[in-house]
Amino acid sequence: MVEQRKALPPVRLHRIAVLGLVASLCAFETAAEQKISAGFVRGITRTDQLPSADLRLIRKRMVSHRAASYRQLQLLADRGDGLAAMMVAKQLYGEPGLAGDAIHYFTIAASTGRSGAVKPLIALLGRIDGQTTNPVRIDAAERTLERHAAKGDIAAAEGLLRLYGRGRPFVDSDSKLAAMRASAADQGNTDAALQEAMALLSLVDGRSIHRKKIETYLQIAASAQDLKTRSVAASLLSGLNTTSTATPEGTP
Repeated sequence: MVEQRKALPPVRLHRIAVLGLVASLCAFETAAEQKISAGFVRGITRTDQLPSADLRLIRKRMVSHRAASYRQLQLLADRGDGLAAMMVAKQLYGEPGLAGDAIHYFTIAASTGRSGAVKPLIALLGRIDGQTTNPVRIDAAERTLERHAAKGDIAAAEGLLRLYGRGRPFVDSDSKLAAMRASAADQGNTDAALQEAMALLSLVDGRSIHRKKIETYLQIAASAQDLKTRSVAASLLSGLNTTSTATPEGTP
């Protein structure tokens, strides 16, 4: 059942903190963030896009770093204003019992191309069980993260892999994990490459049937910045080469 739209309870936040949020969220995007955000429907990005004088006044106050109430920001966020959605979500983040609402507003922010919403959205999705949160919101969050991952957002890709690996809160996590891990590994993601290599090694006759692919994945993983990933990949690669030397191809 879809949750009814409701005005969320106001979250107490000092006025200085609100202004600080506006200042930080209005900062220029990095070149990488601009590349990722390209192609997203940016929602409300200009005050003149809003239909009423009251909403336009609220947005003018928000972008000029003047105080706007929580409920005023919520009105803008519900209209598709990514900046307002980000501010609402940050105020909800960590509030007991409001994880579903925080997920909703981080999803709105991320759907407008704001990559800063990706990591907190993933963190929230990792804390819920999927049974008590509106499945429509979970599905919307998953689709939004998939779009970010497809555009090269590493945090989104790795976050989805972790969540699929946990088996919740998304449906069909096992099949999605396998498909996404293979795709990410083929694109050079070192964590995914190591996981894919280990998965292939665990198969019956996987070492002989998929040897070339395993070796390619381990070479990718061996270039990781993470020391643990590099060490495990190097060890497996060494073992693979040792086996190759000891057992010539075609020998049972």
